[in-house]
Amino acid sequence: MIIPKIASFVLATACLGLIVALPGCEHGSFDFSGIDFDDPGPGRRVESVRIIPDSLTLSVGQTATLRALATLTDGDVLGSAPAEFWSSDTTVATVSVTDSGSVRTAEVAARAIGTAWITAVYGEVSDQAKVTVN
Repeated sequence: MIIPKIASFVLATACLGLIVALPGCEHGSFDFSGIDFDDPGPGRRVESVRIIPDSLTLSVGQTATLRALATLTDGDVLGSAPAEFWSSDTTVATVSVTDSGSVRTAEVAARAIGTAWITAVYGEVSDQAKVTVN
């Protein structure tokens, strides 16, 4: 349920020292293992996903960061959706995913001159970003 997740987030924020003296914050630690940041909640589905930015032009050796925005059926937007990313041509551009808490980013590395498409999939929806390497 979304309410317990919000309560867990508030408690976690309190434990990090932003709010002081709530029960369960012994020694400034909190166990995040019970929070599922990937679950949009009951009755909510992912309606669309969009890669930001939707195109890149890089020189060989350069890197850039992408992220996926997901719009849920109730209109809420996840600013950094936990999407899966991959490249259509890893000889031109590779992609590696980094998770930091509830934030997922994809680093694109330009390997050779050409064009590759980076695909992001979240739930049953996907989007693509064009990567041009000069």
